[in-house]
Amino acid sequence: MSRCWGQLQVLHPLQPASTSTTHYSPILRSNVTDSYSTMAEVKQHHSLLIRLGLSSNNHAITPIIIFSSLSNHGDFHYSLKLFSTLPNPDTFLFNTLLKSFLFHNYHFPFNSIFLFYSYMLHQQHSLTPNSFTFPSLIKACSLHNAVQQGKQIHAHVLKFGFGLDTFALNNLIHMYVNFGYLGDARKVFDRMPATQALPLPIRASTLHEFSLQAFYTALLVTA
Repeated sequence: MSRCWGQLQVLHPLQPASTSTTHYSPILRSNVTDSYSTMAEVKQHHSLLIRLGLSSNNHAITPIIIFSSLSNHGDFHYSLKLFSTLPNPDTFLFNTLLKSFLFHNYHFPFNSIFLFYSYMLHQQHSLTPNSFTFPSLIKACSLHNAVQQGKQIHAHVLKFGFGLDTFALNNLIHMYVNFGYLGDARKVFDRMPATQALPLPIRASTLHEFSLQAFYTALLVTA
């Protein structure tokens, strides 16, 4: 069994997650990573939280998990071990680690991010994904040309009520273009509210043999 898989297995003893959610601004991520400069500082703060009896408090532990999982000076394995001690991790913490699996994609098996997402959904009291859950999953599918997983994540976007979420739709369009599935990209585009702009900028390097002109033609010309 690989070290990577072993790191994922440490998550299994977690207690069922609470259905309550804590709302954090996405801006908090950049602010938190500026709060520390080294893992030594993070571990010192963690030791303080343990002495204060706050090591299982989501609010208190979130900055540590954000830095250790998303900073270039962090330690993703440390964040996973820390996460495994939380009795009731919330959606924000799951989303943070989903983003981290994408950030560290070359160090873990491709399906790690999907295993973690499945773990999130299969708690006794499963957490509900929000608009920040799916971008990392969609980008992982696009990065690894994972068509089947991409279609499954697309189905979950619809299932959980984000079928009109512009952020999710933009990422899905980008994913399908990377797959070369311009017809599917067009179908997603057609679901976007009429007042929204065209999708996120798509670099020519991500279009493979399909030109940018062909993409916009597929989107704007009625089939």
